[in-house]
Amino acid sequence: MVQLFHSLIKDADQRAVLAALEGGSVHYVVTTTCANVGIDMRVTMVVCIDIPHSFEEMIQWAGQASHDGSGGMLVIYGSKDLKRVNEEE
Repeated sequence: MVQLFHSLIKDADQRAVLAALEGGSVHYVVTTTCANVGIDMRVTMVVCIDIPHSFEEMIQWAGQASHDGSGGMLVIYGSKDLKRVNEEE
């Protein structure tokens, strides 16, 4: 089962999603970056459907995938229309 987790969802609903995830009745959670704060349990894969805004943000997301130290994977899907921007310009 898949559930949603977002900062605008009521606290009780967030707790219910986390309890279902911990209990095994939910296997996947679709979330925003609020999960970096709200989910404090074993996460083995983080899939991003957008490019992180910074290298530090990417490292945070990757860290969530191995929060417990057991290892994990970060997968980032980005648009083929991306272009490199020189910050000095």
